[in-house]
Amino acid sequence: MRQYRTLAILAVLVIAAGAAAFFVQRDDSGIAGSGDRLLPRLLDRLGEVVRIESTHQGDKVVLELVDGIWSVTDRHGYPAEAAEVRGLLVGAAELVRVEPKTARPEHYERLEIEDPAGAESQSFGYVLENAQGETVASLVVGKRRFVATAADVDEYFVRVNGDPRVWLVSGKIPRNRRVLDWLRREVTKLDQTRVARAAVTHPDGTVVRVGKSSPREADFILEDVPEGYEVEEPFSVHAIGTAVATFTLNDVAPVDEVDFEGDGIEAVAETFDGVRLAARTGALGDRPFVRMDVEFDPALVSGETTDSLLDEEAARAEVERLSRRWEGWAFEISGYTLDNLQKKVVDMVKPVAEEATGSAPDALPAPAPVTGSEAGTDSG
Repeated sequence: MRQYRTLAILAVLVIAAGAAAFFVQRDDSGIAGSGDRLLPRLLDRLGEVVRIESTHQGDKVVLELVDGIWSVTDRHGYPAEAAEVRGLLVGAAELVRVEPKTARPEHYERLEIEDPAGAESQSFGYVLENAQGETVASLVVGKRRFVATAADVDEYFVRVNGDPRVWLVSGKIPRNRRVLDWLRREVTKLDQTRVARAAVTHPDGTVVRVGKSSPREADFILEDVPEGYEVEEPFSVHAIGTAVATFTLNDVAPVDEVDFEGDGIEAVAETFDGVRLAARTGALGDRPFVRMDVEFDPALVSGETTDSLLDEEAARAEVERLSRRWEGWAFEISGYTLDNLQKKVVDMVKPVAEEATGSAPDALPAPAPVTGSEAGTDSG
């Protein structure tokens, strides 16, 4: 009896496996074989592409090539991440057919290859157009299958618009779900060893200062720690030192759409090679944003020489580049970044252990308000 039961189970499994294969495989007689490019003419026509429509779950993101720079029209023309655009264009052109699959639309959902305009669709639609509005290429990308033997190649179920046939292809192509995935997210990315000091001024006038005396030092020192107290988490001090020098955006908006008139935090970071970065927090609704300013100040140059420090010409060029990039824009910051900027000394210290001091310290005194240059507001 047990033997018959086992055979019955095996029979059910075989039938199920056959049914699954039916969904994704069809007779490939008369269909171009594996090894062919999915879009054989696209590689030669990439130079024509000036507009991209990306659609996922009905949300459409439009990218346009303006003066040689890809921009996101949904975000007032803010620059797109060039690597993502290149990954889509070159990736689509280099997709290689592995084997044909179903041509029956009722089976698309199983392969996540349904219409990307659907609210619950898992597919990604891409339309590439030239300056005349003509379609250069149009495809729908479905389920991805990882290839364990190749780090830079995956397999995807893909169909070219106008052809119901689904193909399993190999290559690498983005599957970007949100407008954020297309934006150039890096706002600042200075080598952390370049940062000499940072100051964060709060609306009540209190200031948090951190610094180090040499670019060869790894750790920032928190200033104005009251007697009998010590830093609780060194990482919180490091976060103050690098908050302005290194962060990515969560979104972007024209600077005149963000309210910077209310109480905000001002943060300044200065480098050993003469660059001063300044950030001011504001809000768009309940979302935190910052506007950025940058300048070169020769008085900040330490005179030290390390591999990370820039010479004056390079530092001035960096200031000019960042100034152009930031002009007219405000950047949404993460809650994590805002939390770091909102910390005061009292939030970063703890009493020194009683056994180390012989007695417990008095309560932490309230910080005195600071104004003018002592508040770090003279940074320009």
